[in-house]
Amino acid sequence: WAQQRSAALAPLAMCGECPADGQGHGEAVATGALEPPNASENLRALQCPITRELIADPVLAGDGYTYERQSIQQHWANQLEGRLSGQGEADCGAVRAEQRRTSPITGEELDGTLRVNRLVLDLIRSAISEGRLPPEAREDWERRRQEVELSQRPEGSAEVHAEQAQVPDVAERAELVASAPPYERSGEHVRILGHADAPRWGLSAKLRLARTALACDFVEVDAWAPDFMFQHCMVPACHAAFAAGWRRRHHCRRCGRLVCSSCAPHAALDFERLGDAVTHHDAQRICGECLEDLLDRLERRALNATELQQVMVLDARLEQWATMQCERHRLSVRTELMERFGQQLLREEEAQQRSTVQMQRAKELNDEIARLNRIDTTVMDDATVLRHVQNLSKAEAELNDLRQDDVPQAALSEASTAESATGTALAAAQDALDPALVALRQQWEQLLRQDVQHLSNEEALRHFEQISQLQEQIESAETRAALAFSSAALPGHHGHHGGTFDEGRVAAVDFQRSRWPLPMGLDLPTAWPTPRMLRRQEQVSRARKREALQVRRHFEAKMADLAQARQLEMQRRRELEMLREQEELQRQHAERVAEERRQRARELDYLARRAVAQMVGPERRARMCGRCRAGPIMNDACSNLATHNNDSSRRRANHCPRCNWFDRNWNNWPEWDGVYGPH
Repeated sequence: WAQQRSAALAPLAMCGECPADGQGHGEAVATGALEPPNASENLRALQCPITRELIADPVLAGDGYTYERQSIQQHWANQLEGRLSGQGEADCGAVRAEQRRTSPITGEELDGTLRVNRLVLDLIRSAISEGRLPPEAREDWERRRQEVELSQRPEGSAEVHAEQAQVPDVAERAELVASAPPYERSGEHVRILGHADAPRWGLSAKLRLARTALACDFVEVDAWAPDFMFQHCMVPACHAAFAAGWRRRHHCRRCGRLVCSSCAPHAALDFERLGDAVTHHDAQRICGECLEDLLDRLERRALNATELQQVMVLDARLEQWATMQCERHRLSVRTELMERFGQQLLREEEAQQRSTVQMQRAKELNDEIARLNRIDTTVMDDATVLRHVQNLSKAEAELNDLRQDDVPQAALSEASTAESATGTALAAAQDALDPALVALRQQWEQLLRQDVQHLSNEEALRHFEQISQLQEQIESAETRAALAFSSAALPGHHGHHGGTFDEGRVAAVDFQRSRWPLPMGLDLPTAWPTPRMLRRQEQVSRARKREALQVRRHFEAKMADLAQARQLEMQRRRELEMLREQEELQRQHAERVAEERRQRARELDYLARRAVAQMVGPERRARMCGRCRAGPIMNDACSNLATHNNDSSRRRANHCPRCNWFDRNWNNWPEWDGVYGPH
């Protein structure tokens, strides 16, 4: 590699007159320079176009390309001195023109101005920290960069002499490594090496570890927690049971505890191996609590702007992890409470269905009783009358039993209505927040309106931390107020619901830590749980309480709906009973009217029969028409019917009203035979 690099740094045979399109002497640039072995394709942009190796002293020329300072200066010096292809005519046959500085890539004339390109240096250092360079290429670049930095310092300075004296050779370095004391691991060993991965969601977050760009000490394998001792995740806020496939167990490389896959989605590098050729593939799992401890230790140091930015990115990853924990706890609380509340809802629905069936049966019994009452028993024999009375008594007894069962249902409906009214009143009272919560909201809004552009990096970080803390305090206060209002509204749900709904016990979570000792003094100087861990645990606790409160309100709404439906059903039943009573009253009134009419008809019939008996009696005063035999016809005047038959007031007054038959002699009209009408 050293011989290849020396050959690449040799003066290249390119004349200033030859075109730079790969023809003629320009091919020496492409064929004479050798690439470092195993060089990555994405690092070609960081190589010098002349020497084809990583740039140790990058400068930007007038053509917009970055070169090694020594290479571009040597190229221009060869052009100006005319040493590219010897004296006289060029080897390619072109006549040498006036000497000038040209670009090795574009061939355009340049003024010789060079500017330092610090961006290329940052990119190369980032590639080295991420382990994307082979060890030999990295060592060669670091050595050349050190030579450049020494050459740029003033000559004869004490620093140059001291550094030159401190640079050991290979043998001295091996001797120093052999005589060095054993490495001591510590929880304070933490360093930011590059850029961390941004938060990811979905399947990508489950399949890939998130690189934190942090380096910390890893614990020995002997200090790992044994697999057979723990069957649940050792993170207190998780404590999930391990399962093959979807919740596997892992050892945190920093604390040695057994954690589940969702609590160890982060990866860090080994601090002890930073001197070796490590890459991001060498990163190992660490749990979320170790990452929180690392950030707490970093924040106690003086960080620059880049490091503060990385800390904020890692904070976002921890916030994502806390959100996932809250979601799992909310699902657990909802499942447990819905299973308990669902049994009560099922009993209420069954009771309502029984009530509906009873109402339908009561309607059928009422119709049966009404039908039996309308039957005339005067025409029945004794056995039939006895069976009729037994059926009627049985129907009335069953109807009375159903009406007695309706009394508790009505009481339940009234109690549920009262509870619903109480809950509505207390929900309206929640809008009147206490002064402390109002003050917190005002302070939070004031911080949000504050302009952070003129603040320094540390002041901006403290500003965002204050906003986050105020938001957590506001959420905690709102949750406590909501739980207090809910407890005052329904202090236990005793009574007809068949038990006590102790959702506070379900929402409470025990963050009890295992007694497994923490290695490397991780609980020093701040004992675990750290303030960052306590904030996350408080966030999980609030999420559980809010979910329990939401499930409880959902259950109360369901119970209120059932109570309202039951009340509407009872009201409908009462209306139907009132309608049946009105129909019964109308039927009785109609029967009385019909009976009165029948009585009146009987009386009229009696009078008519009596009158007929008089008409057809011994006197025989009733006559009938001689043609149509319509009768009876009475005559109380004289027997000469023609006398007043054609009076001016009435013509043909004595004719038959049916067929207009007439005979002037009354005695010629036949006697009535007792049959009404013509026949």
